[in-house]
Amino acid sequence: MDRIFIVYITAAHLTDATTISDHIVAEKLVACTNIIDNMKSCYFWEGKKEGSSEVVLICKTVENKLPELEKCIKRLHAYDCPCFVAWPVEYVSEDYAQWVRESVS
Repeated sequence: MDRIFIVYITAAHLTDATTISDHIVAEKLVACTNIIDNMKSCYFWEGKKEGSSEVVLICKTVENKLPELEKCIKRLHAYDCPCFVAWPVEYVSEDYAQWVRESVS
């Protein structure tokens, strides 16, 4: 059975995050997304320290959707190097796991 994964993605603006979210849910690449606005980021980019306000997308999906999801994010995303981090869920209720699997099939 396909493992459930959480995917963490950031975007520059709420409109960008909403567009990405709408697309990846409609394409059944993820079961759902949570959008968290106004997250503060601190990082180095092109050799200099930066800071910005970003939007977080937390997505729930299954392992076999990850490669296609990553390609889609790279295609839709405004960043040259978008954040795309996925990790397997250690424990999930079977009802919720079944809903995720059915939502992306």
